Amino acid sequence: MPPANSSRKRKATEPAPVVAPSKKTKTSKAPVAKKVAKKPSPAPARKKPSPPPKKPVAKPKATKTTTKRVLNTPPDTKLHVYVMGDGSAGELGLGATKKATDVSRPRLNNLLEAAGVVDIAVGGMHCIALTADNKILTWGVNDNSALGRDTKQHEAKTKDVDDADSGSDSEDDDPGLDLNPLEATPSAIPSECFPADTTFVQVAAGDSVSLALTNDGFVYGWGTFRDDKGIFGFSQIRGHEVVSEQSRPVLIKGLKGIKQITCGENHALALDEKGTVWAWGCGKQDQLGRRLVGRHLENNLNPQPLNLPKGNRIESIAAGPNHSFAVLKDGSVYSWGLNSHMQTGIPYPANQDDHIVTGPTKVKALSDIKMMSGGARHSIALNTSGELYSFGQLENSALGADWQQYENDDKMIRRGGDLQKPKIVIQPIKVAIEDPCKYIASGPEHNIALTEEGRAYSWGFNTSYNCGQGETDGDVEMPTLIDNTAVRTQKLVWAGCGGQFSMVGSAF
Repeated sequence: MPPANSSRKRKATEPAPVVAPSKKTKTSKAPVAKKVAKKPSPAPARKKPSPPPKKPVAKPKATKTTTKRVLNTPPDTKLHVYVMGDGSAGELGLGATKKATDVSRPRLNNLLEAAGVVDIAVGGMHCIALTADNKILTWGVNDNSALGRDTKQHEAKTKDVDDADSGSDSEDDDPGLDLNPLEATPSAIPSECFPADTTFVQVAAGDSVSLALTNDGFVYGWGTFRDDKGIFGFSQIRGHEVVSEQSRPVLIKGLKGIKQITCGENHALALDEKGTVWAWGCGKQDQLGRRLVGRHLENNLNPQPLNLPKGNRIESIAAGPNHSFAVLKDGSVYSWGLNSHMQTGIPYPANQDDHIVTGPTKVKALSDIKMMSGGARHSIALNTSGELYSFGQLENSALGADWQQYENDDKMIRRGGDLQKPKIVIQPIKVAIEDPCKYIASGPEHNIALTEEGRAYSWGFNTSYNCGQGETDGDVEMPTLIDNTAVRTQKLVWAGCGGQFSMVGSAF
């Protein structure tokens, strides 16, 4: 899953004035002298003509031979991708055809299968995929250039006269007709947007920002970061000048030797080969692990290293919408950012108003962790034994755990509201999945976990069928097996959760 150019207006230099040739003036003829006969003198010796001067020959330029340092290996396992949930903005990548929206159970995406997808990143309402032949595909909402390509060429198609006259009132006749096919169909970013020898290994997606990582450790990005006022910006150039929106991929300056990338809603993280975590984007909830205020806010658009403990290598990074995680080699976890519902795993006093963890802080309640994922107000931890633990907000069933057994335990449950109802799980609580798990993905309020055997369980907010459980009423309160004919015989190896949709993938 790696890596848009701002045009600089060049100041025109004033051409030197051209002097018009003067008119020819009349000249009087000189008087002609009379010819006088002279004795012929011997002819002078003829001079040998000089050879023409040799043209200077340019010496061949010394070509600097540089060997590309390969840090990362591209994935080579092609995926069958199954989509579910709301596709009304083209985020399912099924094309602008009928039945491309409101998919209640997993459906095979034939377009992605034909493309040979090896890696996918799911954003809020758009997606990015890397193919086996090194193409970057994008689809979904492109309002802030998140797709990195032009999708404005399409004009909305009207219904064919035949369809209009058919008299059909089937619901299946209408979905998809208003979709822009350039957004709803997975399409490649033009190859000329990248250097010819670029090889990609990973992609990442936020709400309106996209990233791609190369095999030599560089990162390309496009789109924009947003805050509570609208567009925050994409990058900072020439002092305090800000590129508000990047329509084409551009190399992210300041990043090299990168091994992993990930995105929250409006911030990004990168992990380099030395174990340093870099963060940039919108940091108003301290999700960047540093605090900048006032006129210096735009400096957050420049990647900066985080102050994490030395001597204990960072193994992986993860991000919720507005909080972040670093998993260390010893299985310990550091977190920072928005902590309104203790989604960072850092408890705060009941009388504290500013629910923010300003910098990387050790989560004492977690150990032996190998993977983290974050939702809007909850988080999930996967340990080395394959167990899942959740913490954060109780609403919308995002935790997937039997919290009622701790209802009267003030050390586990924080109450709130006028009725003092249970509101927050303070300490990690075991997710109700018996089989060992190997992978976890979280949307804002729902999750998908994959077991070692390749089965998928989902739970949480399900109004848009994003849990893939069919025509269910309300939330999916506890982890439930995703089971239909499309995925029943598949061994799933990947999952991704967007705002109101989800995807799972199995190997070819």
